[in-house]
Amino acid sequence: MTTRAEPVGEPDAADRVLIHRSAFPGSKFGLKHWETMRAAPAGHLSTETLVRTPDGDPAAAATGWFAGAGRCALLEPVGTHPDHRGHGYGRDAVLGTCAALADRGASAVAVVTPARNEAAVALYTSAGFTVVRENRDWTRPRRA
Repeated sequence: MTTRAEPVGEPDAADRVLIHRSAFPGSKFGLKHWETMRAAPAGHLSTETLVRTPDGDPAAAATGWFAGAGRCALLEPVGTHPDHRGHGYGRDAVLGTCAALADRGASAVAVVTPARNEAAVALYTSAGFTVVRENRDWTRPRRA
């Protein structure tokens, strides 16, 4: 499987943060947050990839969380810069992260996203994911 995704290292951190903030409006995720995440006790479990345009601009990024050899990993978050959507960059970030997780020994990769997030569902489907089940959230109405 060929992908344009490359592992995220210290030199790529600012571009990784840029993708996150542009993909998720209102996000406060910054370079300090990324550094804290990487330095955390579970930071070594993260696998991140970044995809760039042919001009070198950051286009998409994905983070996967390794749960141990033979276990299912989790893919979260995945984002594509709004200026670069619809060109396969997000799919490449997903595929690159999944491949890196498989290389570490993950038996599978799962993603949890709301079914109403049609763009995300389309992205994951294009990368080969299938819906295993849908969960419904239930809440009780507030009392007056």
